Amino acid sequence: MGVPVITLYQGSNREAFAQTDSFTLDYAYGDEENDFELSFTSSSVEPTRVTAFKLNDASDVAGFVDTIDSTYKDGNYTIVLAGTSIQGVLDKRIIEPPAGQAYYTINGNLTSGLNTLLSRTQLSSLVRIKNVPARSISFQFDRYTSVWNGLRKLAKSLTMRVQLDLADDNHIELSFTPL
Repeated sequence: MGVPVITLYQGSNREAFAQTDSFTLDYAYGDEENDFELSFTSSSVEPTRVTAFKLNDASDVAGFVDTIDSTYKDGNYTIVLAGTSIQGVLDKRIIEPPAGQAYYTINGNLTSGLNTLLSRTQLSSLVRIKNVPARSISFQFDRYTSVWNGLRKLAKSLTMRVQLDLADDNHIELSFTPL
C-alpha cells in the first residue's frame, strides 16, 4: 500500500476537484462518535469549496463537511474541515416502529427490507444497497435506535459487518460483508 491520499469534493453534487497526500485526519465511528477532523495546507485549494472528502483505498473513510476553518499565511491556506462521517449520516436517523407496533421489523427478503427501511428513514436518496446476501430474514430492531446501530446489530446477527463506501456518484453504498 502506498502513501494515503485524500480526494476533496466540491459543491452540492460533490465533484472531485483536488487530492493531497499531506494531511492529518482524526476519524471516529462506532457507538459514540461518528465524525472527523481533517487538516491540510494548500496554496491552491480555496477552503470554502470543500463539501466532502474520501480517503482513497479505504472505502469506509469518508465524510461530509459541516464546518471549515482556515487561515492564510505566506501564500498558503491552513484548512481544518470538520463534519459527519458517512457512518454518522446513518447514526443521525432513528428507526421508529410503525404506528400501533412496538418495534420495527424486517420479515422477508433482506434487500427489500433494507430498501424499505432506508425509505422510511428518508435515506433512500443518499444511501443505496450495493451488496447484501440474498436471503430471507426475520429481525426485530431495538426501539428508537439509530439506523447505524440497527444495521450493525442486524449484520452481526447474520455473522457479517456493515461496509459503507462513498461512491463516485455521491451515494453512500451499503454492503454486508462476512466477518
